[in-house]
Amino acid sequence: MKKLPVDVKAIAGVIALSVALFAAVQPVKAQSGFEHYITVHGDQLMDGSRPFRFISFNLPNLQMIEDNLPFAGTNAWRLPDEFEIRDGLATVRQMGGTVVRTYAISVTRTNDLPGTPRHVLGPGRFNEAAFRELDLALKIANEQGVRLIIPLVDNWKWQGGRADYASWRGKTKDDF
Repeated sequence: MKKLPVDVKAIAGVIALSVALFAAVQPVKAQSGFEHYITVHGDQLMDGSRPFRFISFNLPNLQMIEDNLPFAGTNAWRLPDEFEIRDGLATVRQMGGTVVRTYAISVTRTNDLPGTPRHVLGPGRFNEAAFRELDLALKIANEQGVRLIIPLVDNWKWQGGRADYASWRGKTKDDF
């Protein structure tokens, strides 16, 4: 068996270069296109010192797909995938939109079909996958320069809402 010549200096140089490159690489901080939170001054929305006005879109499927019913399926509800989130927000941005409103954070309802994904499952119980999807939507919205309006509680029963929160404590929706 023939022994290959080993160039120790070359190997040491490659290792040293690799270590130097690894040490030089800093984690990349996500860049935001936003400099300010939107605030209110009198009856005017403000982006820093400039008036902020938007005409844009509702994007209810950003957090929950409510009409995905495959031929053999029994439940039309599912979480969106990254492509759907990215495509929706990119489309809004390409059309000149600067902000979208989603549906409210979803809440488990007593009559949900088995397998229906919801964000809030009960008092102190949450769906990690649904909130990871929401994190992804926030990340992509930031990348696209689109602001999100995310209602936290729904007045109606569609996504679950105040009646469901109240029922967990034996109260009526009007007690919420």
